[in-house]
Amino acid sequence: MKKIFFIVIPFILISACNTNEPDNSMISPLYAIKIDSLQIIGKQVAVTATYSISTPCRYYYKTESANDDNVFTSKVFGKYDGESCVQVVSSLKHTEQVNFLTAGIKKLRFWRNDSTYLDTIITLH
Repeated sequence: MKKIFFIVIPFILISACNTNEPDNSMISPLYAIKIDSLQIIGKQVAVTATYSISTPCRYYYKTESANDDNVFTSKVFGKYDGESCVQVVSSLKHTEQVNFLTAGIKKLRFWRNDSTYLDTIITLH
């Protein structure tokens, strides 16, 4: 009986010492509403876009982007930490710096949902 007691005690202590708190945060992509401004200097483009967010408690978390020198694609993510707050639709402005290697016609794409993007075409000289 003592052997079972000494075998079970470490398992009880390990499970009782779990200090991980649940993560109530939620990360999701934000819907691009409009392109607010484009500033082109040589082959560099600064673009500011407005994104829809479901609550003012959601904030900018990260951007996933790809640039093959002809098409720049951006997907902005927001994070909500689970606090209580007023549920009103709001917006968030986010600026990105895009560097192209060559001149020519370029497409800028901003994620809206799994099948559509907000696109614009620019020409670099």
